Amino acid sequence: MSSAFVTYSHDFGKLNMEADLRYENVDFKYYDDGKYTADQSKNYSNWFPSLSLSMPFGDVQMQLSYAADINRPNYWVLRSGVQYSNHYTYETGNPFLVSE
Repeated sequence: MSSAFVTYSHDFGKLNMEADLRYENVDFKYYDDGKYTADQSKNYSNWFPSLSLSMPFGDVQMQLSYAADINRPNYWVLRSGVQYSNHYTYETGNPFLVSE
């Protein structure tokens, strides 16, 4: 995983603006018993912008913010093996899940 982050901040009188941009690259190679599995390997390249505006209104500081984010499945959720939990429960993952 690698990422880069840049931020810019500027005051326009009482209004403060902050803009951020993050780039993230994730290269996950999945191996099953030492054999590379392309369908289950993941490669993500995403940009995540954010913007924040703030200014005082009398004694109160007001802020409006926007941020983009991503939710990626955990490694254990991607597993394809079956886990025996008890007499009634078997668990398995889904190796074909994608980010949201």
